[in-house]
Amino acid sequence: MLIGEVSRCGEIWEKVFSKGEIVSVLDLEGPESVSTLAALRAAFQNSRQSIASEIHECRNANEFEGLQEDYELFGSSLGVDISDELGQIQKAYSELNDYEEHRADQMMDEYKGRYRESRVSEDSVRDMFASLRGDRED
Repeated sequence: MLIGEVSRCGEIWEKVFSKGEIVSVLDLEGPESVSTLAALRAAFQNSRQSIASEIHECRNANEFEGLQEDYELFGSSLGVDISDELGQIQKAYSELNDYEEHRADQMMDEYKGRYRESRVSEDSVRDMFASLRGDRED
């Protein structure tokens, strides 16, 4: 009964199923679970479009890894092809890594620029005081 309700209500399904909670607690082996497995597969098919929003919510490597593990669980437990979803997850994670590397490089360049500016400023102050000392000696 719960599976039927979940498969009919996409919003609840996405919230629960995205964490893999249903799949991980149900026994999907044996002939008595055929209808449950069919309902879960149908609900998974109906929720496939939600992966973009799930990916969008990932902010770090752990969240991407958790999402990938959930989809791998779905694939192995439900016997569904998840290659498209895994590809989307890996692409988004790669883009996040590229962005973070670019941002780190950018921040390092800014730091180096500020450091050079401070060194130039220190050198000019040192030169100014040196010239003042030189003026006094004359």
